Amino acid sequence: MNEDQEMKPLEIDALTEAGNIGAGHAATSLSKLLREHIMNSSTQSMIIPIEQVPEALGGAEKVIAGIYTTFEGELSGGLLMLFPEDSTKTLVKLLSGQELEGYEITDFEASLLSEVGNICLCWYLSAISKMIGIDITPSVPVAAYDMTGAVIDLPLIELGKVADHAMVIKTNFKGEVHEIDGFFLMLPEPESQKIMVKKLGVV
Repeated sequence: MNEDQEMKPLEIDALTEAGNIGAGHAATSLSKLLREHIMNSSTQSMIIPIEQVPEALGGAEKVIAGIYTTFEGELSGGLLMLFPEDSTKTLVKLLSGQELEGYEITDFEASLLSEVGNICLCWYLSAISKMIGIDITPSVPVAAYDMTGAVIDLPLIELGKVADHAMVIKTNFKGEVHEIDGFFLMLPEPESQKIMVKKLGVV
């Protein structure tokens, strides 16, 4: 992104607010899935160059679960939901009653994580869709559990061909008993980013 294309503070604020609302809707979906009242207790948002994403997530060697989907329609791009290692183990334990051991996940565990991600990602995109009045259609999500670098490399490479910035939303889902940390990583294509900003009322 060259200098005259840099986003203005108001544009960044509008995009991050949309992300925060999306994360709040995802907390509602987790409540239904886990049968425990869960609130989006704290959220931090930032828009950063793609090459800085691994560091923002805690470093390329941290173990993390990632659920990735692309979206198309009037907007296009990619969206990742990421859970740190401890939160991934909590989710698998709550949903299956099984302990997650090591860095390998079974097909069943991958399916569970995909389902969690699919529900949260759909609610996230639905919230943004309603805010801006544009239909957003997600693809079938894919789950992975590995070091951060391995999990996010392919999406970043693919989206890096057409986008150079990512919107990172770090959120804490706090329930009556459990806490789950998560990240949303939204990578809208540049034209889609412009459309979002315009629809959010920023000229």
